[in-house]
Amino acid sequence: MNQPVYLRRGETLLPHHTTLTSLFLGDQSLHFEPIDYAESIERHAFGAYLADESLKDINAGRMIRKTSEKQARWLIATAVRTWQLIHGESQGGPQTGLFLGLGTIDYCETPEPHQLEEKTLACFSDVMCRESNPLTGLIMLNSSAASHIAQLTGITGCNSCFSPHIDAGAEAIFEAYSHVREGLVSQALFGGGSQKISPWYLLTYDRDFADQQTLYLTEASSFAVVTKERTMAEAELLAAYRGRLSNGGDALHLLLERALNDKGAEANHTISQIICTGIGAYQDALLQSVKTLGIEVPLIFIEDQLGYCGASAPTIALNLSLELMQAKMNLHHDASCQHGEMNRVLILAFGPSGLVNYFLVGGLHE
Repeated sequence: MNQPVYLRRGETLLPHHTTLTSLFLGDQSLHFEPIDYAESIERHAFGAYLADESLKDINAGRMIRKTSEKQARWLIATAVRTWQLIHGESQGGPQTGLFLGLGTIDYCETPEPHQLEEKTLACFSDVMCRESNPLTGLIMLNSSAASHIAQLTGITGCNSCFSPHIDAGAEAIFEAYSHVREGLVSQALFGGGSQKISPWYLLTYDRDFADQQTLYLTEASSFAVVTKERTMAEAELLAAYRGRLSNGGDALHLLLERALNDKGAEANHTISQIICTGIGAYQDALLQSVKTLGIEVPLIFIEDQLGYCGASAPTIALNLSLELMQAKMNLHHDASCQHGEMNRVLILAFGPSGLVNYFLVGGLHE
């Protein structure tokens, strides 16, 4: 028999020590710097960068601190801080799972290639491939970061890594939810980290950014915990869905109707907030579907405030939903906010290749 799945908020690591509360509920904003080499690959792009993490506060050994890559250290720091925030020094054991959404590590530290004859995508790609072998320049961030996190938290249960983009972060949440719901583990630490902003990042995913006039890229990491224990919960993860949107005009309508009616549609189960995250030209279509269906629910896009932060975005949205439920506050697309009862929050995550996930978060009063 499937059992309820509960949520505990975790840590979110954002540039410039920004917090979700100050970014979405306050008046703080991220500082984006122009990415100079983006012009060489025919892009207009800006980046918000994370500082390095020493890992000393989480008692990581010298070997982990010295051999892990910068991008992996963001992931390790956020995951272990989340675990320690909730469980202190307790070890996870075999009944705790670990599910990660990841970017890919880029070991190339050179900000841009030298000796460009002309600032074009073809020239940039050619020089990058000569100066840094792409087969070694991009390596999956999986076994090393995952094993370090498991070692520092004592987690020995089911585990999986997914990459790249928002799809990977949403997949990590879905698998964590499914494993707890089906009784395979009693709790799971899950989350995601963004891609480090680099020339290889823009080159590798050039097609995925094709319809973006201006790119705002953010380095970030975010984690949370799902558990079967109501006593340690802040909210319930009522439903999780993954699928693929067809090209038909009604596909988004049908998805919204399914999500809004999941787990009943009684008055006390109404959705109070929609949080969306994604890459591609989905925003206008989503706003049109909401209007067509007559949905009068406050809706926000993570990327409007945060920029694109890849696999970390779905967990950021989940953690934000818990912040909003605690504050009893709705956020609107025009950046306004208002206090009100928060019954349920619907989170939608759109991947670049048509994959879509939604997660339905409800308060414990239900």
